[in-house]
Amino acid sequence: MSCLSRYLLYTIIKNPIGELTHIGYGADVDKNPFPRLYDVYIAIQDKKIYYCKTDGVWTEYTDDCGGYMNPILTIAQPGSINTIAGNSQVTIVTYTNNTGGVLRITGCLGHGTVDAEYVLAVNGDIIGTVMSSEQDRNGKIIIERGYRINNGDIVTVKVTHFHDFTADFKATIYGHKFEGD
Repeated sequence: MSCLSRYLLYTIIKNPIGELTHIGYGADVDKNPFPRLYDVYIAIQDKKIYYCKTDGVWTEYTDDCGGYMNPILTIAQPGSINTIAGNSQVTIVTYTNNTGGVLRITGCLGHGTVDAEYVLAVNGDIIGTVMSSEQDRNGKIIIERGYRINNGDIVTVKVTHFHDFTADFKATIYGHKFEGD
């Protein structure tokens, strides 16, 4: 499933537009000229989403800030740090927004060889934390509405584990860009 599809499904679940009748996808110009109420169309190449609120009329989906959605599933290359000592906080991955625009951080996913605490921060300010367990060593932080970061802002994922030995960890930062925002 593409990041655009995931974002669409998230939008429909969190902000329902009605009873979904049909999802189509392809090029913008190929969308049905006569949509039915609650049809959804994903213009993959144009990175746009349309939905039908009135039979026969497409409405382009925009975010709550008026910008057009241009999602990027992973905004930073996954980071990986091996042999982290216990009881010390270490940065696994860092991302600096140098896109010239506004991004929304939607969360991060961390994984380690042991349970640990993951901290997601922007410019040193914590925006989310999670503790993984021995049963599920994935640490997932989800920011439902996204956290706005401006050009030059720095996003980090840090990890701390509380064992008397070293462990290995990985993390990825997720977000998307809004054009015109």
